[in-house]
This record gives sequence, C-alpha cells and structure tokens, in this order.
Amino acid sequence: MLGFNHVLSGSLVAILTPPQYVAYVPLIAFALHFVLDTFPHYGRDDAATVGSRRFHKILVIDALLCIAFLALALALHPDKALLIVVGVVFSTLPDFLWIFNYYLKVSHKAARMFFAFSAKIQWGERPWAWSLDVLYAMIFLVLLVGLS
Repeated sequence: MLGFNHVLSGSLVAILTPPQYVAYVPLIAFALHFVLDTFPHYGRDDAATVGSRRFHKILVIDALLCIAFLALALALHPDKALLIVVGVVFSTLPDFLWIFNYYLKVSHKAARMFFAFSAKIQWGERPWAWSLDVLYAMIFLVLLVGLS
C-alpha cells in the first residue's frame, strides 16, 4: 500500500483512540499497517522496479502526499498533534524497515522472518490497483475531515 494511506490511517488511529488508551496508539498503528497491506493495493509493478526512474517518481509523489496529509491531519486536529505524529511514525515504520532489506541486505533470522511475513501478506499487490489506493485515501480523508 502506498505510504499516504498509512499516514492517513495512523492519523485516524491517533484521533479515534480514547484518551485512556493512548498508550496503545503505537501498537495499534503498527498492527494496522499489516492489516491494510492485506487488502489489494498498488505494487509489484514491473515498470517501476525498486531503484528505477519510475519507482523514484512514485516515491517522490507518495512522499509529498504523505507530508500533505500529515499537515492536513495536524491542521484539523491540532490538539492531538503529538499523538498524530506518533500514530504516523508507527503506521509507516514497517515500510521504512524495507530499506534494511533492499539496501543493507540484513541477514538476521528475525529480520528475514519479518520480511517474509511482510511480503506474504501483500498477496494483493497489483500495478492496476493504484485506483484502490485512491479509493482508500478518499474514505480515510472523508473520515479525517468528518471527525474535525
């Protein structure tokens, strides 16, 4: 799933979590990342392999949308700013961990198990599924704005 949906979901976790359970926001946001990755979404695009020019374009656009959606969440819910940032960090963390797999070639057994699990649950990655990522974002945005 593209990063901007994880930013939106992490923001929503922070906003929707009752005050007595805010200590669980990191765990919930982290776990929700994997739940979302089980849904069909954009990925496994032979035209945008890791490191390719197209991959970098998609990465830049995704990063800009992540920043924009985080800024929107913070603007709509300034009273929960710190919690939103925590939710966003933990909801996007699993994707940042892939840097270790792709570029640092980590070979620790626990890391291999984590990346195998992460890859297995993404059964629904398809190049055409970018439209589903847009649909998910629209749903998340309606919730984000509606809760303000």
